[in-house]
Parts: sequence; C-alpha cells; structure tokens
Amino acid sequence: MALQPVDTLRSALPRPPASEYPPLSLKLTESERIDGHRKIERLAGGALKVRPIIGLYPFGDKGRAYPLSWWDECVLLLRQRIPELVLIEVLPAHGQTLLKRVNARLNSRALRDLCAQLGAMDLVLATDSGMMHLAASSGATTFGLFRVTDRSVYAPYGGQNRAWDWRDARSPEAMVSAVESALGLSG
Repeated sequence: MALQPVDTLRSALPRPPASEYPPLSLKLTESERIDGHRKIERLAGGALKVRPIIGLYPFGDKGRAYPLSWWDECVLLLRQRIPELVLIEVLPAHGQTLLKRVNARLNSRALRDLCAQLGAMDLVLATDSGMMHLAASSGATTFGLFRVTDRSVYAPYGGQNRAWDWRDARSPEAMVSAVESALGLSG
C-alpha cells in the first residue's frame, strides 16, 4: 500500500530506476542514535558490541498475534542456538509482558526515544503492527510476522527486512534459521 504511489511515479519516469526501494527512515539525529545505543547497552548489560541483540514484539490485535507457545519455542531455540544472544521484549504502552526467558524489557512512551532504541538492536521480530513499522523505519533489520493481513501489502521493506506469513513461520525452526542467517551466524 505504501509503495503504490512510488510505483506510480516510477512507471511515469522515462527510465524507471533499477534499484530496490529505499528503506523507511525516521531520520533520527546522531544524538538520538547515540542515546538509543547507550540505553540498549544498559539493558543488554554492557554487551552491545559483543553480542547480538534481538527485540521481540509479540503483541497483536485482531488475530494478528502468533500464539504464545510459538514465541516460547522460538525464544528457547534462539537461546539454544545462539547462547550469547540478548533478547529484549519490546512492550506496548500498557507495559504488560508476555515472554519468559528474556534478558530485559523495553518500555518507552516517547516515540523517538523508542525508535532510537529499536535502531540500536541487530534485529527485531515483531507481529504485523505499528511497532513493526517503527522498528523498520528506525534502521533495525525487521522480520514482520503476518497472520491475517496480506504481507505483500503491509510488509516492512528495504534492507534485510522480511515478512513472514504464518503458513511459512508456523515452525519456529525456520524463523530461527532466518535469524541466524540475517545475523551472519549460519554456516
């Protein structure tokens, strides 16, 4: 949907650009990025430069959320296959937590502060939601998890961002393999 106006413009050009779509960007300032990195480093226990950090956003409404059993299995597999990993649950405004076995939780109501912290993460796994789009536009590699909406319309785009349909991600094993690949950890 967001790319439709861009496609229309590109089709009107005498020679359409051959490049991929540029990623979304909130155009965070250098100061905001530095502050976001500092905050995530504190949440990660000072491990920002030596350990991969993944944000998890399991929340969703209108049937968009993946089952908690899926998230629990995904977290367990991530912990087994990438033991040095730091997992941070990103919380919605109400602050309710859903996940066990995470290292920390991120709860910020200040939009640009939240995005600066998301941008400091190596990867964000998020249900199809506003949080997914904020993560993608903050510069974090984002894997959007789709269940009832059309990923071809609402997927995060640009960079290494990916959209997963429930039929493809029903097994957390495939997701964990994709995470390892995105982090450069697969053989």
